[in-house]
Amino acid sequence: MGQFPTNDGVVGRAMPLTAIMVNTIDARPAWLFQNSGKPGTNLDSSVIYCGTMPADAFIEVILPGTVGPSVVSGFVSPGYVGSGGTGYEDARFNIATTKQGAGGSGAGLTVNFTAVDGVVQTVTVNTPGTGYLNGDLIQIAQPGVPGSGAIFRVETSAGLPTATQAVKFAGLQSGSILPVAVDYVVAIGGTTVVADFVVCK
Repeated sequence: MGQFPTNDGVVGRAMPLTAIMVNTIDARPAWLFQNSGKPGTNLDSSVIYCGTMPADAFIEVILPGTVGPSVVSGFVSPGYVGSGGTGYEDARFNIATTKQGAGGSGAGLTVNFTAVDGVVQTVTVNTPGTGYLNGDLIQIAQPGVPGSGAIFRVETSAGLPTATQAVKFAGLQSGSILPVAVDYVVAIGGTTVVADFVVCK
């Protein structure tokens, strides 16, 4: 990736966003393929130079510091409330869970677990889900999976941004700089748009 210094030697320019790149943008959220070299790469608070911007041009970006809904990052040690349940088989992977009690809007957490003599011994995050609150009670529960009663508390942390948190800029002038620094480019639209990432050093 070639870069060139400006007069003050602080900013370099890289990665022109050509029509081909825009048309082949990775369908996954940008934050799942950081540093991939495609639009959406984590730009670490860089700015964007708007090269050719037709009247219908727009850019959707995630601003620095944006965090997504909370996700499960771990389990409180020793993890269980009461016991590790009964009748579980060792070991199972990508098993669905059920949130216990009121509060929060957690969904999508799946786990891997090990069990000895039917009692769950260890639980690890497989898919973190979103919207959980720190300390939520979770039960391992999936139709067709033997065992019941294994309940644990979760620890949560801030999740990655989602596309719904993007800020859209339209009416961009050719040769201008986007007025904010960005971490991710979610979408670019318009006919014959050409934009460059301007990577701050």
